[in-house]
Amino acid sequence: MRTNCFPCSTGGGQQCEKNGVAYRIECLTCQLAGKSTLYEGETARNAFTRGIEHRDSLRLEDEENPLWKHCLVEHQGVKAEFGMKVLGVHRSPLVRQVNEAVRIIISKAQCIM
Repeated sequence: MRTNCFPCSTGGGQQCEKNGVAYRIECLTCQLAGKSTLYEGETARNAFTRGIEHRDSLRLEDEENPLWKHCLVEHQGVKAEFGMKVLGVHRSPLVRQVNEAVRIIISKAQCIM
């Protein structure tokens, strides 16, 4: 486990070094308040690399990043806490992208980032 690994440091990094992953990021601040807020993602790269990008964008307050957008809209610009979990590894880009779309469509979350 790497200390700078987003999925590993939040309990969801069993496959953080494998390429072609589906992942989920949850707002832990919302979860503590009883609200389900999720970001469903996929990448051809590994979750370690993608997690660093998400964390860096949040730290830099990049308005294109869904995590920072969520902080602006739902938390009045206060940085929330997030957790990242690897959901699976896919060999085919098409399967990975369809998996992400289906997860978004069937999500029961109150808020989708």
